[in-house]
Amino acid sequence: MPYVTFVDDTTYKSIVGKILTEGQNSTVKAKQKFNRNVIDPFAVVWELASFKIDFSTWYQTELARQAQKHFQIKLVYFIRPFWVVLVVGKTWVLARVLIW
Repeated sequence: MPYVTFVDDTTYKSIVGKILTEGQNSTVKAKQKFNRNVIDPFAVVWELASFKIDFSTWYQTELARQAQKHFQIKLVYFIRPFWVVLVVGKTWVLARVLIW
């Protein structure tokens, strides 16, 4: 029995593998590019005090946030060939589209 009905198993496994690899790469890229992003130092101080966390905890959560943001952007490129949102009147419809 196939994993999904809209694409063959080989293609599906390839896409899932690429997505998982991109997720792992997102964490690495977030660490490498951490200082490239402009971070408001005043916001950091307020977050530390408001959330009652230390800098190390803030740093780890900020890395995770940046990695998630990068990963979500990349994920769209894998999903796009399969799904498209159609606007029918005032209703949004999620439709499956094959572009293979």
